Amino acid sequence: MTVHPLIPTFRRSGVAMAVGAGLLLAGLLSSPAAMAARVITVADMGELAPGLGSTAQAINNANRTVGTAREGVTLQTRQVVWDNLALQEFSACCTGFLPTLRSINLSGEVVGDYFATRDDSVPVYWNAQGTASTLPTLANPSIGGFGFANAINDAGQIAGAALDANMDTHAVIWQRTSSVRDLGFMGQPAAGFKRYSVAYGINAQGEVVGQGLVGSDQRAFLWRNGIYTNLGLGKASHINNSGLIAGWTSGIIPVTWSAGVMKYLPALGGGRKAYGHLVNGMNNKGDLVGYAPSPTGGTFTIAVLWRGGKAIKLGHFPGGNNSYATGINDAGVIVGSGNLVPGGPHHALRWTVTNQAVTVERQ
Repeated sequence: MTVHPLIPTFRRSGVAMAVGAGLLLAGLLSSPAAMAARVITVADMGELAPGLGSTAQAINNANRTVGTAREGVTLQTRQVVWDNLALQEFSACCTGFLPTLRSINLSGEVVGDYFATRDDSVPVYWNAQGTASTLPTLANPSIGGFGFANAINDAGQIAGAALDANMDTHAVIWQRTSSVRDLGFMGQPAAGFKRYSVAYGINAQGEVVGQGLVGSDQRAFLWRNGIYTNLGLGKASHINNSGLIAGWTSGIIPVTWSAGVMKYLPALGGGRKAYGHLVNGMNNKGDLVGYAPSPTGGTFTIAVLWRGGKAIKLGHFPGGNNSYATGINDAGVIVGSGNLVPGGPHHALRWTVTNQAVTVERQ
C-alpha cells in the first residue's frame, strides 16, 4: 500500500493506515510540491501480554529500544527490549520500586535506577544481555548505595549522582561498574541546604551537563576537563557530540545552549517560548524530542519533535489522546509512549518522520 505525502500514517500489528486520504488525495496528486512533503508514521510497539501495556524509554543507533512491560502470568513489570519492533523480555531487576531505564548505548548497555525506598534510589547498570549490577557510590565505593544513573556513552562512561555518608549529592562519572569519579560541586549551598549536584548527560568526549545548587538557586552546568561552567538558572539535561546542550531555564521553559549562548525552543502551534513543554531526548544531529500540552486540554500531553528551529507535532496514536516522546537516535527514529484509546493503558510507540512518500507493506 502506498502512503502519500502529508497524510499522517499509523501502524498497528504490521498494518499501516492512512488518515484523511479521501480529503487530501486529489490535491496531493495534482501538486508538484507534494513529493517533498513531510510524512509522519507512528507504530504500536506492542506488549508482553494483551491489555497490560508497555513503555519505551530510550533508543540507540542500532534501533534497539528499552523500556518496561507487564507480563501476563504474575502481572509483574519487566524490563524489555525491542530490536526494531521485535519485543522480548530483557531483565527482571529489581527489588523495591520499579526501575526506570534511562539510557542505552550502541553496544546495548543500559543505565537507570530504582527506588529502594520511597525517597532513596539506587543506580543500576545492565550489560547488553540484561544482567543488572548496582553501581558503586561514594558512601561505600565497594558496594552499591543511593544515587542516580542518567546517561551512558559508547565508551561505557555513565553520568549521574551519588550520595555520600552525609547525604550530600555529588555529580559523578562511573566507568561501568569498575570505578566512580567524584565531580564535586559547582558551588556551595546557602545555610540550611545540603550540597547538591547531579550529572544528567554525557557525550563521547566525556563532557557532562547537569544541575547544581549554588546558594539557594538551582543552576544548569557544563562540566569539561574538571571545570564547571555555570549556564544560569535551570537544568541542563542532554549534550550531544557536537556540544549542543538542551534543558530548561527559569520557569521550566525548554532551551538549548550552543557555545554558551542560550536559545528558547519554539512552542507547538507558534510562540517564541515553549511554556509547558519538556525535552526528553536529543540526537547528534541536533533534533530534540519531548512533549507539549495537548490541544485537547486537561492533563494530557502530545509528542513533539524540534527540528531545524521548528516544533513538529508527532501526534497521538489514532484513537488515543495522550502521548510523549522519550528518545531519538541519529537516524531520526523516535520512541515514546501513549494510549491507544482514552483511558487505556499506555503502549510503547515509535515515530518516523520523512520528507517524501513512503511505502508500507502488510506483514
